[in-house]
Parts: sequence; structure tokens; C-alpha cells
Amino acid sequence: MSDKLAIVFDGPPANESGRFIEVELNGAGVSFGEWQENGDYWELVFPDRWAALAKAQSERDALEARLSKMDEILSMFQGFSVSELLRVIAKDYDRSDVGNSVKMRRSMWLKDLADKLEALAGEIR
Repeated sequence: MSDKLAIVFDGPPANESGRFIEVELNGAGVSFGEWQENGDYWELVFPDRWAALAKAQSERDALEARLSKMDEILSMFQGFSVSELLRVIAKDYDRSDVGNSVKMRRSMWLKDLADKLEALAGEIR
């Protein structure tokens, strides 16, 4: 079934026509269009389909940019399973046979990763 957009009135067209009730999509009221005063009359102005298309394109471009950032972050984990990463973080970090310089690099790497994930999460919100 295709969608049905309807402008609902409480009566048929006549010398004293029915009053506007609402705009409905498939029977449910929706906020669609904008009321604008035009001299002695009021108009319900519907959105330009090209404006809606341009907005959708802009939203798609923003989503693609976010996905690209996620790919960049996820590329840091190529070849590692989640369990391997957790093992490195939880166990290897505190091993006594690992030198301080290795621990420092891991710490910086984890901080960098956390910062990137936090920034990405902020953008997605």
C-alpha cells in the first residue's frame, strides 16, 4: 500500500466550506507545511520537494563523513579480535616483564583511542 497524504476538513466544498482539521499521513496527524499569512487569507504552504531532496542529500553526506571516521578508528583494530584487545588491555598492561616505555606507548595509544571514540560519540549524539 502506498502512503496517503490527506488534508482533512470537517465538511465538503461548498459556499460555506468545511473547516480545516489537520494534515494526515496514513490516518495519523502530521506536522507538514507551514501556515503563512497572505493578505486577507492564510495559506498552508507545503515544502518544496527539491528542498527536501537537498536536505536528505546533506544528511546523507554528514552520515557518510561519520562512517568514514568510524572506519578510520576501526582500522586501528584490524587483525585483532575483541578478546585479544581485552587481553592486551587487561593483562599485558600490568605485566612486570613489559618495560615502562612499552607501557607508556600502550597508555598513549589507549588514551588516543578513547579520545577518538569520545569525539565520535559526541558527533553522533
